[in-house]
Formats: sequence, C-alpha cells, structure tokens
Amino acid sequence: MVNTNIIPSFYEIFSFLELPDIKILDVGASNIDGDPPYYKLQKADKAIIYGFEPSPQEYKKLQEKENPKEIYLPYALGNGELANLNICFAPGMTSLLTPDFQLLDHFHGFPEWAKIMETETIKTHRLDDIKEIDTVDYIKLDVQGSELDIINNG
Repeated sequence: MVNTNIIPSFYEIFSFLELPDIKILDVGASNIDGDPPYYKLQKADKAIIYGFEPSPQEYKKLQEKENPKEIYLPYALGNGELANLNICFAPGMTSLLTPDFQLLDHFHGFPEWAKIMETETIKTHRLDDIKEIDTVDYIKLDVQGSELDIINNG
C-alpha cells in the first residue's frame, strides 16, 4: 500500500516557482459540496476562475464574493439554443435535463433533492462564443449530463 502522506501534491512541487495564474473554467460553479478541486490554487492566489451558474439563487451567492480573480456569469453552457432549466429542491440537482425518477428512486434522498421547484426557459451559450474567456488550463464540469453538449461547442 502506498503511503499518500509522503507524496507531494502538484502545488507543493511547484509552489516555489513563479508560475502564471492557472485559468480555471468552473461550469456549475455553485458551492454545494465543500471546497472545489482547485481550492489550494485559489487560496494561494494562483487561480483565475471563470464560473458559470445558471440558477439565479446560486448565481447571486457567487456574486457576493468580491474577488477580482473570480468572474461569474449567469449562463448555462450548451449548444446556443433555448432550453428548459429545471431548478430543483437541492441546488446541485438543477439541470437542463429532466430528472429520471425511475433511476433516482434507487438512491436515498435523490427523489426529494431532484424535485423540480421551477422551470425557466433560458438561452444556452456556446463556450466558443464566450467573449470573457480567452484560454483555459483546467475545466471542472458539474452539469448533470450536459457535458458532451458543452465540450462539443467549446
């Protein structure tokens, strides 16, 4: 068994270098499940975050952060067409896709969390068309099934 306590992280290996900021694309940026995977870079002030969050309530929470290296946009990424945003009881379940309750019934809590509270018709945005972003080094996607649409249009 490998002792992971002696294996340094990527950040620890390169922390002494004057590296440029890492540009991070965070799609589904609401903070629903603890620290994001890029948390150490963010805390070390070595990350520029472009976050996307179409849920109005969750976007509002992100806007309250006043960090110039965190840019949040209220967009749902996709193919550039209209879509229904299903805003669910649990923010992490909000999706452009309709919850599959036949499947979710097999998991404790999921049917309640996936209950659609409101549906809003929105225009999706193609990643290729986002003017605020020039390059990206790291992508985090948390979009409940829309990953391929986002990648195909970015």
